[in-house]
Amino acid sequence: MNKIDNLKKKEIYISYIFFSIFFIICWSQIKDFGVSLDDEIYYLSGVKTYDYVKNFFLSFLNNDIVLSEYRNQLEKWPIIFELLVIFICDLLDVNNIEKIYLISHQVNFVIFFISLLFFQSLIYKRFKTSYISIVSVIFFIISPRLLGESFYNSRDIFFMSLFIFFAYSSYNFLENKNYFIYNFFFFN
Repeated sequence: MNKIDNLKKKEIYISYIFFSIFFIICWSQIKDFGVSLDDEIYYLSGVKTYDYVKNFFLSFLNNDIVLSEYRNQLEKWPIIFELLVIFICDLLDVNNIEKIYLISHQVNFVIFFISLLFFQSLIYKRFKTSYISIVSVIFFIISPRLLGESFYNSRDIFFMSLFIFFAYSSYNFLENKNYFIYNFFFFN
């Protein structure tokens, strides 16, 4: 029994070391990736939507706010990720466009990194060994396009990460048949 516990501890340490080294290396490289062509368009659309959402909630406190002025400026592009980035930039009081794009890259990478942790956990639950789960993550990230776009592609990588969260939650839901809020929320 003690030998099995030691083996499990070693697997956990190897996982921690692998993900720590991966995060440190990638975090130091975020600033080296440029801006994609549609970043400005999505950013401006996100700003308009953020203004609308903020004024929508402020309109409950102030009757002088006319929501139709903000609603007419909304675009039809998906803005979930940009809304998150602009909210973070507003909290941090960041106005420099270069810093805003850097924060966007950082948020995109952090979401991708968290999805890798969920992916590793999902593979671990399936095969019950950290080695296979780490090798699966390595195969997942050695694709240069996936790794490179994890820094700046706020569309494909963001929704791929959401799909991984959903797959993990679905597996938990089907395995346990429990109705914990995280499983039920993501599964439905």
